Amino acid sequence: MVSLPQGFSIWNDTLDDVKTISGHRRPMFADMGYTDEAKIDLMAARFGPWLAGKMRAQEYLAWLAVTGEGEVAAGVGRDLLKSYERGLYEHCAF
Repeated sequence: MVSLPQGFSIWNDTLDDVKTISGHRRPMFADMGYTDEAKIDLMAARFGPWLAGKMRAQEYLAWLAVTGEGEVAAGVGRDLLKSYERGLYEHCAF
């Protein structure tokens, strides 16, 4: 088992975290070298509603590493895919 740094904890996601999780995607794609702001804006606009729906259906799970002050330091999420249809996930990535 991995120990967390002092003061950190892991939180399970809630619908209150949709904005935080969505906000992490823009810098994630920037870090991967994506520079097309129009595509990133489109993805960002579509991702929040998609994520909220998946979370309500319990088809998306996320965990956030949070500091003692309540700041999110990192996160990870998992879409529990039932099936994959080409083009269905355009809002998630490029």
